[in-house]
Amino acid sequence: MAAPPLRPEGQPIVRRRAVLAGAVATTAAVLTPIARAQGGADGPMQHYIMIDVQPDADLLALDRWYITHHAPETLERTQRAQTRYVSYRTYAIAEADAARFNVARGRMTEIAFESVAAFREGLTPEARARVAITPPPAAAAFTTDTVTMRVTPTRTFKDDATPERPAPYVRWIMFLSPPAGVSEAQFDDWIIQHFGPAFAVAEQTRRVLLFNRIDAVPSQSFTRALEVWFESIADWRATIRTLERTLPAPAWSQSFPYTPMRSCFIGERPDLDFKTEARISP
Repeated sequence: MAAPPLRPEGQPIVRRRAVLAGAVATTAAVLTPIARAQGGADGPMQHYIMIDVQPDADLLALDRWYITHHAPETLERTQRAQTRYVSYRTYAIAEADAARFNVARGRMTEIAFESVAAFREGLTPEARARVAITPPPAAAAFTTDTVTMRVTPTRTFKDDATPERPAPYVRWIMFLSPPAGVSEAQFDDWIIQHFGPAFAVAEQTRRVLLFNRIDAVPSQSFTRALEVWFESIADWRATIRTLERTLPAPAWSQSFPYTPMRSCFIGERPDLDFKTEARISP
């Protein structure tokens, strides 16, 4: 089967993004009436969900539960309202890098809907009663972090070509939030004026995209998602070394990367597509 296009309709292969078990209920619980109306009017939205398998857990047990139970039940409950429902295995990252950049290791899932209203239709009491969600087994212990955003990036710092090639690209997804004592306006100014542009001018990066969390989900821990594409982990490390030397430290921190984050590393192709059931080589 031919590989899926990297940028359908002008977007990267990630039309975006994701929801695992408890994350669906958590997100729905915090939608205010005003935010719901805004979300429905504003159009396509998506969830990115990072899935961190706990050290003593079994990724194979997680996959079996997810593929056999959770994803099919989620699709049935929502009457297949998702416009995209895919999941990626994460790259293996060295322990020191994983600790420094708070890396989730396991999966990242992306689920997209036409609107917040379309997402919520599968979360009514009637929908919940119609289809029960099977809980994961104890051997599949995991945690999740979610950011809900629009499909279209809030800001594009760089968008170089990413043509099809034998080796997968590296997508570094960073969930960000303002440090304690820093206002959202100050934090956004730093991202827009310094953090994002620093990645954009780096020789090794291919794409640098910023997504703001939509107002409908104020309870999520992270408010921004920055996505940076590389051709290899070696290119990522070279970029980090460059930024450590050249990116000025903000007033609130002297320790790179200067911001609370949760991150993960994935390729441009998912290995699971629950909506189409297509077989994809990651």
